[in-house]
Amino acid sequence: MFEEIADYIHLGIACSGLVIIWLGWRGHRTGAMRWCPACRADLSHQETRTCPECGFSSPKEKDFHLPIRRWGILLSGLFIVATTSVLSIQDDADRSFQSLFGPAWVLEDRIDLPGGWIATIERSNDLRVTGIDRRVRIRDASGVRYDWSGWFVRFGTEDPATGRRIGLGDDVDRDGTPDLVLETNGSIDEDGWRVRVLSLATRSGVRRIDTRRILPAGWFIELENGRDRRFVELDPVVPGHWGLPTTETATFVLVPDQDLSWNVDLIATRDQPMPARLDRAPPAVILEEARRAWSEAGTPMLGQLLDLAVNLAVRGRLEEARAMLELPWPGDETPEALLEHLRSSSDEEPVYRPDPTWRRAAFDAAIEGSPRRSDIRSMASIPPA
Repeated sequence: MFEEIADYIHLGIACSGLVIIWLGWRGHRTGAMRWCPACRADLSHQETRTCPECGFSSPKEKDFHLPIRRWGILLSGLFIVATTSVLSIQDDADRSFQSLFGPAWVLEDRIDLPGGWIATIERSNDLRVTGIDRRVRIRDASGVRYDWSGWFVRFGTEDPATGRRIGLGDDVDRDGTPDLVLETNGSIDEDGWRVRVLSLATRSGVRRIDTRRILPAGWFIELENGRDRRFVELDPVVPGHWGLPTTETATFVLVPDQDLSWNVDLIATRDQPMPARLDRAPPAVILEEARRAWSEAGTPMLGQLLDLAVNLAVRGRLEEARAMLELPWPGDETPEALLEHLRSSSDEEPVYRPDPTWRRAAFDAAIEGSPRRSDIRSMASIPPA
């Protein structure tokens, strides 16, 4: 970006220098009909081709009508063009030299892994050369054994309950081999990151890097028994959240099976506590609070209501969620006022419609389109503990 701006600046200055050169070469006229090009004496009323003042002589009449060059201005323009050209060439040479021979990567993080391997995260110092922002490499004495590059990467996942980093060489999938967890985002256009589980050895102990699993966005948690782990998967369930300002996403608790496939732990997912801001009162009380906020302060709390419906659904309380969606919500009685409120907070036309029938149909379609729809239905069919 900055290099392109510098190029345009160089070009603009060079063009200004060319204009100055043209003005100097164009020169100026004395205001007389004829004049001596040597001493600029006025010869308008004389037909002689020999200047009586300085003795300049020429057989060509056009020599007595030549413009008087402004050599100082012309030389100034030449100096500007030459200087700008040298700076531009030097800048391009510096960039070329840096891209060919200079460091293109800066070390951002490094960890030591079992077996003498070293993992590093490096950040690009010139996106125009590398085309990517970060890369992670795993090396041993023989050289690079693993290389991944993209927009963002960091080592391990953080257990939100303990704050401890998990997946830095420990066995996260409990298959008897050490693992390295990478949180990655392949490009700036991706909505969410991925969690990559890299096994650092085979079960027979042979050192080898093997991508065992690529999980959705989420984190590993340690169970109280200290022997088992689960993976908490983030899942929006309602794509785009209907354009509402939601702050919560649904979470599913995954458990690995013998084939290292991570499946939803239905009981653990159903028994998750509700988010703190949604657990302080029954749904009917929160809905009444939202209606009051809309009538008194013009804040409908739609995002919080949708978060509540989603969190009910992913805990198997589908019918409660649907019943809540079918009740009157803030703005249902004044749809245009509500839509205008939503437009004021976004440049896009609201997807949400203040209508119970629309809410129920849109929610059912979202559940049907979720890759976890069978798990949600299965939780709904499990009798309460």
